[in-house]
Amino acid sequence: MTGTTSPATLRPPVGPDDVLVVTGGARGVTARCVEELARRASCEFVLLGRTNLVEEPGWAAGVEDDGLKAAYLAGARAEGRKVRLPDVDAAAAAVIAVRQVRATLGDLAATGARIHYQAVDASDPVATAAALAPWRDRVTGVVHGAGALADAMLTDKTVPAIRSVLTPKLAGLRSVLTALEGAPLRHLVLFGSVAGVFGNPGQADYATANEALTRVAAWARTGLTGRVVALNWGAWDGGMVTADLRELFRSRGVTLLPPDEGARRFVAELVDGHGADGAVLIGGSAPLARAAGGTAPAAFVAHRSIAAMDTETVIDQHQIGPAPVLPATAGLGWLVNGVERALPGRQVVEVRNFIVHKGIVFDGAHLRDYWLDARPVDGTGGGPGDGRDGGPVTVSATVRGDSGGALPTSHYAGTLVLAEVTEVGKAAGAAPTAPGWPADGYRLGEQGEDAAWVYTDGLLIHGPLMRGIRRLLVREPGRLVAECRLPELPFAGGAFAGALHRPVLCDILAAAGSVLARWTLNEVGALPIEIGHAEFFAPLPANETFIVVVDDVRPGPMTVTVTVTAHTPDGRVLQRLSDFTFVGTPDMADLIRQGAQRWQSGDRA
Repeated sequence: MTGTTSPATLRPPVGPDDVLVVTGGARGVTARCVEELARRASCEFVLLGRTNLVEEPGWAAGVEDDGLKAAYLAGARAEGRKVRLPDVDAAAAAVIAVRQVRATLGDLAATGARIHYQAVDASDPVATAAALAPWRDRVTGVVHGAGALADAMLTDKTVPAIRSVLTPKLAGLRSVLTALEGAPLRHLVLFGSVAGVFGNPGQADYATANEALTRVAAWARTGLTGRVVALNWGAWDGGMVTADLRELFRSRGVTLLPPDEGARRFVAELVDGHGADGAVLIGGSAPLARAAGGTAPAAFVAHRSIAAMDTETVIDQHQIGPAPVLPATAGLGWLVNGVERALPGRQVVEVRNFIVHKGIVFDGAHLRDYWLDARPVDGTGGGPGDGRDGGPVTVSATVRGDSGGALPTSHYAGTLVLAEVTEVGKAAGAAPTAPGWPADGYRLGEQGEDAAWVYTDGLLIHGPLMRGIRRLLVREPGRLVAECRLPELPFAGGAFAGALHRPVLCDILAAAGSVLARWTLNEVGALPIEIGHAEFFAPLPANETFIVVVDDVRPGPMTVTVTVTAHTPDGRVLQRLSDFTFVGTPDMADLIRQGAQRWQSGDRA
């Protein structure tokens, strides 16, 4: 880099003679900032992005963004091709990315600015140098807006995930500055985040990368004569902030930055600013998350769209009659996930009175938009359930959909108790050991009978990938003991999971309860409708054997209530679902049998 130091008040603004290299500038909030700058300063822009501007495939022609996954899947099935869910997601994302880049380039061209787009991975120094070579001797500034997220708690982060976050921010900037060595650079603008200032649970890597950019800006101010600044953005009302995150931030008192205001603030820093500050915080100054162990949040509403969920493997593998349905345990997970995200540092350890008011059926006519309505129980003024002094927080939550009626339709509801996280993956209380557990345990893999027939004989609705009941160790009136094991299928990016709740694995408990309920009801089909009390001591283990016991059977008119308990092979309780009620009707038995027959006939892959 070349240039000499000048007083901050004399730093020249960006003008029409500048040539700016912008990373990540063809999509998202960076693109919005560049569009505003183009209208004010008419700079020449060289945009770097990883999206190749290829022609859209035939299956995507005329299809709206939210219909791309279904269109890709339909085309593949029509051609007799079997596809993996990641293939569906990747195909849709690729089309959307191209559309977004083309839209940005069109908007920028309309301003009259000179625009160049280069498809390149900025973290590749050789490719970046080649892409910037035509403009290298004229480039006067860099706007580094590239970034990526891979949120997870620190204990769950992997080296590849961390690298995916650090690489675009740090290696990308290094590649660009190395490629522009000797260029007449005057301006360097680095997009950081409030997460780098205050931190944020799940974003240790992202916070580190952004704080590193702030330090780079401080160092670079000694060698450039123009505007050098790290812009630490608060949460934008757009970009990586989805609709449900928007409601969550608002519930925490985090002020979201409107896109138009954010773009104006960006331009002001480059065109009108005097350059006295090396780091600037733009947007809400509050941390993105409450401190761990805080009191219950104010009531909040979080939006969630399930428009693309009908292509999820779990949904495809869970069918009643002619249409897939959302597992009741995913409805439970909807509540768990929402309130845990609202209270970082806490996890759901109990659920009381969980009710399935109206299940979600993926029949093509289902609603796409739903709202999680969560409210603290007993207020937040020091009463029971407010979480003060590290005590439990109690929250009532309901998932609603607007079907056009006088009132929104309630789908799932329950009361959740959250405790502070004392050890990741474990509840605060000690897990009990089941009384009367066989001294030598059960003879796994040999006792009882193979359980495959409960899935193929019309008792259960699950496809091959969700068949976790492996053996029936004990089968007697009023009691069932099952040996279970299942790999955890990816499902909606973890949006229906909690710290201790795994909806796909928990569905095995519901399946075991349904089997005994159906036998008790003399072969009438049985589906879960209510859990009086759920206790979580530890997550159900993925791809490891655990034992499920169904007992405490209480028949009623067309219902059966049981207790379902998951144990480790040595009898330690993992999770217990008490007062678990199933409802049965003769026509439901026919629908369950119809779904099972479809799997048997091979109509579904």
